[in-house]
Amino acid sequence: MRYAIIIEKAESNFAAHVPDLPGCVAIGKTLEETQQRVREVIESHIRGLRQDGMPIPIPSGQVDYVEVHDIRPPGEMHVLWTKEQEYYETVQILECGGTINMSAQRKPSSRLDNFLDEIRKKMKKRLQIRFAARRVFDRPPDSSNIGEKEWDLIFEEIKNVLDKKKNARKFIWQKSLQARKGGIVITHGTDTLQICSFVIGLKLSLHELTLPVIFTASHSPPDQDGSDAVENIKKSLFLAMEKAKATEEETLPPGVYVLIGEELHLASRISKLYTKPNSEGKYFFSFPAPVAFVSSEGEYSFHLQFDRDYLRRVQGVAPEELRNFVAAVPLSTAPPIFENGNLLMVLGADSEVQVGWDTAYMKRRTKMSKQDCRKLA
Repeated sequence: MRYAIIIEKAESNFAAHVPDLPGCVAIGKTLEETQQRVREVIESHIRGLRQDGMPIPIPSGQVDYVEVHDIRPPGEMHVLWTKEQEYYETVQILECGGTINMSAQRKPSSRLDNFLDEIRKKMKKRLQIRFAARRVFDRPPDSSNIGEKEWDLIFEEIKNVLDKKKNARKFIWQKSLQARKGGIVITHGTDTLQICSFVIGLKLSLHELTLPVIFTASHSPPDQDGSDAVENIKKSLFLAMEKAKATEEETLPPGVYVLIGEELHLASRISKLYTKPNSEGKYFFSFPAPVAFVSSEGEYSFHLQFDRDYLRRVQGVAPEELRNFVAAVPLSTAPPIFENGNLLMVLGADSEVQVGWDTAYMKRRTKMSKQDCRKLA
């Protein structure tokens, strides 16, 4: 006799049951072990029924598969949906304290988490972007109190996300599935944003980074009139999510960035000049210029425009070349390491690395005033 069995995968083992023989279950560490054990359980169960003079159930269960189409909302990419696909597509927000995570009214109900609930609904409906948010610290600190210990903790959180995304990507590839790539957004205070994003970028330059990591902040709490907190988060989520049918110029390359207002900066090149926005609405600057601009075309409609010279260069540097470059350059020259296109990298015959400025990048000009330039210097 042939009985249909159902085998399910648990976290660390397999479990099987027999629909025609209630109570017949088996557990094994491997698929083969589970099959053998459920066979033994069936045989033992039938022997017991015969000894008791009970009728033997006739096999009636059948196992078959059906192909399912269009089970996801319009505009999303794939047919099947697994927890690995869901995690790979979900943008992870890591909350690290600072003004962006505070409340001007000093009420828990006015903090960032409550704004995220509304953003989550509209992002999913209008842009098919999912995200999950969690705090890095039990009690979010003021960014002026963030130092080496906190940097290590932030980095470990990022590394954990990257490892889980890597495992999910491997599963998706093995199963011939599809999924869009969701990156990481880090909300942070402005006081130490410059040094923290730089340190994280430097640490990540020694690892395989396959998705964008975007820091963002605000000059005032999200519940205060005129705050840029919510808008910066929405734009960061937009940037962190791979577009379903995007051109190369609409997809953010892997890297560490800072999004403030309409400007996207390389993490290694930003400086905070003002505590509040100046007459042009800016309080962070980068030298010599931002690498991209993100404009709003509606409440939940955005457009990414790259500096074409930067995009051309960043796509021309292989990850292996970048890793070799990082390993060979002394720490004192670290700031430009992970900018991917801001330097010319030349490997000599003796494997020594020589560094030269990319003249096309240096020739570009920002719209900074002389006063701003003096502050930046």
